[in-house]
Amino acid sequence: MLLLLAATLTTGCRTILRATPPEERATLTLTFDDGPSPSVTDRILDVLARHGVKAYFCLIGENVRASAEHEELTRRIEREGHVIVNHGDTATWATRRFTAAGVAAEIAACDATLARVLGHERPTRWYRPGGGWIWAWQLGAVARAGKTILPLDRYDWDALYSPITADRLQSELLAGIETRGLGWIVIHDGMNGQAELARRMAESPRYDRSFVPELVDALITGAREAGLEVRSAVAAPPTREQW
Repeated sequence: MLLLLAATLTTGCRTILRATPPEERATLTLTFDDGPSPSVTDRILDVLARHGVKAYFCLIGENVRASAEHEELTRRIEREGHVIVNHGDTATWATRRFTAAGVAAEIAACDATLARVLGHERPTRWYRPGGGWIWAWQLGAVARAGKTILPLDRYDWDALYSPITADRLQSELLAGIETRGLGWIVIHDGMNGQAELARRMAESPRYDRSFVPELVDALITGAREAGLEVRSAVAAPPTREQW
């Protein structure tokens, strides 16, 4: 049974939603943030198809409309049965994401882009705030937009700040699997806006996401070998009765 647990920090009343209690973490659910990213996301899709796994792709509106190639990649994600998640329209962490009105604007703008590209009036019922963080006073804006926040358990954040390989990240994510499990994993197949990603990659190879498809392949294999259930994404969020 899926149970959403909210832990609120005292500073700023920021809330992060954690997906599953420890006793139910003998699962792996893959979620990908900040895409789509040609040459990374498309290779991830190839890996997922080979393993028969459906994932959640948390897309940033400005990345979706960055080019015709990005838009086609977005359509491919949906066409192959994966679930698209609204991850806001921009990579901005400032005022627009701090206020309830800002969150509402980010959700609406991303939805408008997804609706145009995918041809759906209501392209997704899921939303993931930047970094998985949201302030308590913004939750009403998310609900009014008809969204459910996509939960998370574990991150790949260290890949943003230090050189890393697929082997090392797989090892870190699988460490302690017998006692802590995995649950919902956040992996980045993109980073902020495409221009920002290109700039950062030029500055340092630590921002290169090209290893992610290899990581996904190893992670699914490792999880299954450890006896974890690899769960596929679902388009409709669970009802309260199903939590």
